[in-house]
Amino acid sequence: MLDEHHYLGAGRRCGAQLRYLIYAGTEIVAAASFSSAARHVRCRDRFIGWSALARRCNRARVIAQSRFCVTVQAQNISSRVQAILLRRGASDGDAAYGQRPVLVESFVKRERFTAASYRAANWTEVGATRGRRRQDARHEQSASIKRVFVHPLDRRFREILALEPVHPVSPSPDWATREWGAVALGDQRLTKRLVAYGRARFERMHASTPESLASNAATKGAYRLLTHKQASNNS
Repeated sequence: MLDEHHYLGAGRRCGAQLRYLIYAGTEIVAAASFSSAARHVRCRDRFIGWSALARRCNRARVIAQSRFCVTVQAQNISSRVQAILLRRGASDGDAAYGQRPVLVESFVKRERFTAASYRAANWTEVGATRGRRRQDARHEQSASIKRVFVHPLDRRFREILALEPVHPVSPSPDWATREWGAVALGDQRLTKRLVAYGRARFERMHASTPESLASNAATKGAYRLLTHKQASNNS
């Protein structure tokens, strides 16, 4: 549906993901997808007021509405659909990944959209991006500047997101571990390699395999995993 009706298509989403189709009777009237939040967004981080440590610990509790598409015209349809999505997002994120989101973000291309549907649904505009692509860790790629909108899923979102660990603790499993950590490949080393490979590829999905991995050893390990005799080449 998104490939047919959204100007960016369905695309590939990053990290933890939720996808929705919204029906009116038997007719699909809207679609949306959520993915992991961006690592750094200056205006969003300033709005939240969290430290770098708190951001590293709690970023999983922020989700990004990466696609939103309404295919019919009706009064207040966008704001009504957004209300449904926001009610479901927190509980579904908790059920799927064991982390209850408390804030949702979205990015609106300012030269293409007015963002009227976000304002009607009581999202807050907190600023604009700096014109860098999501995976551009080296500041080598430029992108259009987007308006940044956020919506709380919990009234205590600032308090929750700003919380830092009092003592060093073992980190809770991230989305990659939850997705693939229990996969039985006959050797625990292969499972660990799969988790590390999946995490790295999603962090820089548009980069080549060597560019997205941390070292030559990690790259060689990934290729050994992908060419394993029991591996499938199905996408």
